[in-house]
Amino acid sequence: MIIHQIFWKLRPLFRSLEQFPRFKFVKEDTERYCKEHKIGYKLWSKSMVRDLIKSSYPQYQHHFEYMLNHPVHKFAPLDFARFLILHSEGGIYIDLDIDIIKVLPLTWPPLFFASMRGLSPYQAIMGSKKEHPFWLHCAEMSKTSYYKKLEIEIYKKWKCRFTSQTTGSALIKRALKKFPDHSLLQIVTTKTRRLTGKTPGSTNLGADPYFYDTNDFSWA
Repeated sequence: MIIHQIFWKLRPLFRSLEQFPRFKFVKEDTERYCKEHKIGYKLWSKSMVRDLIKSSYPQYQHHFEYMLNHPVHKFAPLDFARFLILHSEGGIYIDLDIDIIKVLPLTWPPLFFASMRGLSPYQAIMGSKKEHPFWLHCAEMSKTSYYKKLEIEIYKKWKCRFTSQTTGSALIKRALKKFPDHSLLQIVTTKTRRLTGKTPGSTNLGADPYFYDTNDFSWA
């Protein structure tokens, strides 16, 4: 098993992980956990993702670079990278603001997503076996949807919805219709936030949580 995380600077003033204490802590804590439990760990940088695409997915090179140079939708290339990382190596992807709160199982379903109530995929935690076809199906759907929605005027205002529909949770939910054997696992506890994005709200409890999501937006 291997755990994947991603970090690269999204704004010119962002230089390194050191600027984000919460992310730095989670990265080091997750890396330490993986070492203790003999699990693989990889923190992906932009250059690492570029190398992966160049060597294994050259059909997406132009698309990936286009997304990187479209700063309005800065999270899209990170979301897209997850699809190719999981297809290439399998394992579990975990966002950098998520703590592992108890020992993880060594085996997981062939394709799975965390889910709050077992209804919708939660893309902050997801995984699969190596070369699961879902991820390339997702990548193709994502690429098509991305350029279509760029032409729709309302998405110039609905920036978060654009990302959700083209690389995020809404896209994944649509793509999963062709893969009914996927698993939605109630394995995460998360601290929600009010509309201000500053005041902590209620806590959503997974049925069997292995992870705690702090919903840290300092990277945005």
